[in-house]
Amino acid sequence: MRRQIKFVKCGIAIILCISSLTQIFAQPVIDTIELTEEDAIKLGIQFKPARPIDESMGIELPGQIIAPPHEGSHAYSIVDGVLSEWKANSGDPVSKGEIIARIASSMASEIQAQWLDAYASLSNARLEARRSERLFNKGVIAQRSLQQVQLALAHAESREAASRKAFERLGFDAFSIDGFAETQADLGYALLRAPRDGILVHRARNAGEPVEVGDSLAEFQSGSAKWISAILPAALINTLGAGTKLSVKETGEMLTLRERDYSVDSLTQTIELFAEFNTEVSYPLGSLLDVFLLPNESGVLVPASAIVFTEGKNFVYVKTANGVIPRQLELISVGRDYVARAGLRVDEEIAVSGTALLKGMQLGLGGDC
Repeated sequence: MRRQIKFVKCGIAIILCISSLTQIFAQPVIDTIELTEEDAIKLGIQFKPARPIDESMGIELPGQIIAPPHEGSHAYSIVDGVLSEWKANSGDPVSKGEIIARIASSMASEIQAQWLDAYASLSNARLEARRSERLFNKGVIAQRSLQQVQLALAHAESREAASRKAFERLGFDAFSIDGFAETQADLGYALLRAPRDGILVHRARNAGEPVEVGDSLAEFQSGSAKWISAILPAALINTLGAGTKLSVKETGEMLTLRERDYSVDSLTQTIELFAEFNTEVSYPLGSLLDVFLLPNESGVLVPASAIVFTEGKNFVYVKTANGVIPRQLELISVGRDYVARAGLRVDEEIAVSGTALLKGMQLGLGGDC
């Protein structure tokens, strides 16, 4: 009998305890938290005014200065051979088509010899065609003979045209080729020409060194606006949009996103972005810079330290004349921090430390200050 009474008392005690806890957690959420300046200082709660998004914030990314992707910045060897001489020095301004180097090559000699043979054959075919036309007009030869000569001329013209295209690929222009039969200038050489107006910023080989087809021999810096290649974690792809802006971390120069990879690197889980500077800059090609990927939408910056998560919702604590008000916000990630497009005004003071204490007060779990 005593044991049954003891169990009943224990059960009543447990029920009372559960009832007390239920009453505590069932208390309504406090809308306004009364808090004086002195109480805030005592509890270590600090407030800072909210500020707008600007060019000095966003998702920080590593970047590298590059030439515009559609504008080649290198000159490559078009033959196997030996780099005979440089016609321009590093730092020299060059014009598009200007000869900057000569490459001695047996391949070049063979192509030039083929053109000389085709050119000689064409010259003979033209002479024969003119002679045959005169003879035909005088009735000396039949039309069939004339047609055979004209067919041979067409074949010679086709052969010379094909040889000329191969000759042009050695860096020779039409004027140089037309005079080559008489002067044979640069016989046995290929000519390396500047692909555009700009500055020769790097020579990859020294005179006398062997080269192969496709070797990069020179790098140029043009007057076009430079670009930046930046690496973005694939998880942040949804931060990109039409006209996305970037800024250089240290100097604030602005860029506009022009292109992006649509395939994710399977090893690094990143994509590459290509952005163009909005103004002329003097960074050398290859320079490494940190850039901010700026949010697409304007709004108020909300530091991560100011945000409290309650039941899947984001709250910040806004300072008022009478205390603190919890305010729910819809937020967009911008790297370490967030942006609120609505619900918070610039210069409103929000708590950036001591938010855990404020959350307890909001839920009615804290005592009087």
